Amino acid sequence: MFTENSKLVKDYALLIQNGLKTINDVPNFQNLREVVSNVLTD
Repeated sequence: MFTENSKLVKDYALLIQNGLKTINDVPNFQNLREVVSNVLTD
């Protein structure tokens, strides 16, 4: 399970914030997409 402090979550959030990826590019694996989405909305 991923948390907001997971390296992969932070990496995807950074890529999305910089316009290099979208939330749809995040694999729907375990809770990864959900946690990345939560990080972006906080």
